[in-house]
Amino acid sequence: MKRSRSTGSAIAAALLALLVFSGCGTTEPSRFFLIHSVSEGSSDPSTADLVIGIGPLDLPDYLDRPQIVVRASRNEIELAEFDRWAEPLKGQIVNVLAENLGFLLGTDRVQVHPFSPAADIACSVAIDVVTFDGKPEGDVSLAARWTLLDKEGVPLVARKSSFTRPAGEEEDDFEAMVAAQSELLADLSREIASAIALAK
Repeated sequence: MKRSRSTGSAIAAALLALLVFSGCGTTEPSRFFLIHSVSEGSSDPSTADLVIGIGPLDLPDYLDRPQIVVRASRNEIELAEFDRWAEPLKGQIVNVLAENLGFLLGTDRVQVHPFSPAADIACSVAIDVVTFDGKPEGDVSLAARWTLLDKEGVPLVARKSSFTRPAGEEEDDFEAMVAAQSELLADLSREIASAIALAK
């Protein structure tokens, strides 16, 4: 009987210790981020009737993941395990570019690839993202090759665009990093919008 009580006490003590240590070892909660569309600037009334197509868009495999990618050095990247995209990055980029171009060109007739056969696209832009990363406490950069195509799919403009923006000052300030990445997409949107306006 004594042995049974001793065994029970040992089990109870072990369970208590497990609860204490598990409380001390809680993991850091994940944070989730979204890129935002352009919020300032003026739209072009001369392009209000255009039907514009966005896509296809290609994203490097290293970026196509839930974690936000941090550029540790020229040849090394790190994954922010607890700082993640709230939605797949590729879809976010496409949707934000569509919103930006609709605003900048004064049209709500923006289609996302694959296009509807009845869409009557006036022009479309195919985009190949090369880099879209950086550091929360440094700079972020975007490099993309893009081609503006007419309604028949004939290239009108082919260009590579590169932009850099400062992010925050703290190594864990991912909100500042994502805000800066949003501005990078706004920069790209303005360049594409200018090309569309000239080619219309």
